Order: sequence, then structure tokens, then C-alpha cells
Amino acid sequence: MWEDLQTTTLEAPRINPSRRCIKIFHATLHFLYRYPKEMEKETTWNNVCHMDKLRIEDWYNIDKIRALLALKAGWPADNFGDDT
Repeated sequence: MWEDLQTTTLEAPRINPSRRCIKIFHATLHFLYRYPKEMEKETTWNNVCHMDKLRIEDWYNIDKIRALLALKAGWPADNFGDDT
């Protein structure tokens, strides 16, 4: 997913090079997996960056992952062939 967010030709899911940080991306995946409370999030990720910045970057990365979903999780239109 990390590689796809950097190499896609679509503009919506591509991560801005100035905002790329693998540690923050891992924090975003942790947020999506656990949805931790603020205290747990602060004790786990405070050494990565300030919590205010992490909140902003989490939602930035989530929007990019959501935009990538259309590219990765599509259902082929011709999947059913000529079944009736």
C-alpha cells in the first residue's frame, strides 16, 4: 500500500513527497486497526511527532488510502461473461 500511494499515476491517492513519513503511515494503520484512545495513542506515538500533527497526518493518509481503494478494490465489469 505504501508503494502504491507513492507510485500511482492518479492524483487523488498520491502522497505528497513533502508529507511522506513511514512512521506516521504506520501510526495511521495502527489508528485504523485499533482506534486507540488519546492517552494510548500519545504514549505509543509521541516519540514520532507531536499529537496535533499526527492527528492531521492520520486523516491525510486515511483520505489517500480511501482514494486508492477505488483503484485496488474494483470488481471487473466482464466478470460474469455471458451467463443468463
